[in-house]
Amino acid sequence: MLKVIFRPINIYTLMWCAYYYKLANTSEGTWLTQLLLGVILVFSLVITVRVIFDGNNPIYIRGLNVLLILFCLYGMIRIVGNSYLPNEYGGLVPPESFLKSILVSILPIYVYYYYSLRGIITHTWISRWSFAFLAIVI
Repeated sequence: MLKVIFRPINIYTLMWCAYYYKLANTSEGTWLTQLLLGVILVFSLVITVRVIFDGNNPIYIRGLNVLLILFCLYGMIRIVGNSYLPNEYGGLVPPESFLKSILVSILPIYVYYYYSLRGIITHTWISRWSFAFLAIVI
């Protein structure tokens, strides 16, 4: 029973839930949210590399690979160029926020794809976690 509870995908999803719950209730700059995001991104990068170098990916994952590379190149150019972009409220968005947003948005796709291929993410798994997702949204 504990082996099922402490699977990496369950811990990963729990960290995402904690990150979004903490983010919704406090400011983004707390040390806990930064730590959670760092652990999430490192885990996501490891799984992403596994998926990318797995030779037999479907066309949509290969397309996602190209999209990820292009977005990362653009984000690196913005960081090196130190270019701030205005947001809709008149403030300036720091250059690293684009790359962070892209990584936070795209990398979880690879993680959930990886574990669904392994048969860990099933209809039952999604049904169980939907209550946690619903609790964060409400």
